[in-house]
Amino acid sequence: MNIEDIRKNSKIMFDNIPYNVDDAEFMKPGKGSGIYRLKLRNLRDGSTINRTYHSGDKVDEISLTTKNEQFLYQEGDQYVFMDTETYEQNTIPEQLLGDKRHFLKEGTLVTILMMGDEPLDVALPNFVELKVVSSDITSRAETIT
Repeated sequence: MNIEDIRKNSKIMFDNIPYNVDDAEFMKPGKGSGIYRLKLRNLRDGSTINRTYHSGDKVDEISLTTKNEQFLYQEGDQYVFMDTETYEQNTIPEQLLGDKRHFLKEGTLVTILMMGDEPLDVALPNFVELKVVSSDITSRAETIT
């Protein structure tokens, strides 16, 4: 795939690691070919790197699939999901979910981004209904109108 075809949220492979393009910026200096500056987020561990490419450079595109799954339960630091089509159960480590794990409740439908058999990211629904268990006590006078 040509660097010119890369857009924000494209998925590429760099050094055998899958990355998401968080930002893509094109610059044309006074002379010479254009430069593309990409901010890449590692889909495995979430770290980011910056890479610079020149016009005409090639990058490796990766083929990813998505699966619709339902969250079943947590077992230690593993989260168990069920594929809604095949009813097959899959486990995803807590590290991959990160802060998203706080918004999972039993029965939540999610979309899992897969590279082969490896889960890379979990997309939660736009709205999640949760119950507030506790909060700080405030008086009416402490609010801003």
